[in-house]
Amino acid sequence: INLTLHKLDEFLEGEAFDEMIESLTLQAQEESLNNLKWYMNISLAINAGSKILRNNFISNSQLDAEILMAKIINKDRNYILLNANNPLNKNELKNFYRLIQQRSLGNPVAYLVNKKYFWDSEFYVTGNTLIPRPDTELVVENALKFTKQKKKINILDIGIGSGCILL
Repeated sequence: INLTLHKLDEFLEGEAFDEMIESLTLQAQEESLNNLKWYMNISLAINAGSKILRNNFISNSQLDAEILMAKIINKDRNYILLNANNPLNKNELKNFYRLIQQRSLGNPVAYLVNKKYFWDSEFYVTGNTLIPRPDTELVVENALKFTKQKKKINILDIGIGSGCILL
């Protein structure tokens, strides 16, 4: 097994892997995943996914790959970091690479995992809602400071967002 892992590591770090990933379409990737006879763990998959994202100019490629993996195996990032050598089955690997493909096309991670954190709360988001942004947190914080001494305020939150500003 160690020899197989060593060979896989060499393969993933080599030019052959880069050329293979660049030349395969999503459909070809799925077909080749069905024929895999080697072992793939969380760490190796994240590294390969990160490499695909980096090659597609995604700036936070490692973080994005970790978040997408967490979605696929239904665990948090802490689990991933502590269990990086755990194996993945073909279905998990296939679904992970589907999300990597979507991300490499520019789809936001929040839409791919259907969640975004805003002020220590998790919100469900879809392609039909706006993603809460960090600068919106500053707007809310300043509005709260501005209205701190008032006993009653009226706020109207109009839009197609996630509703996090009002909450």
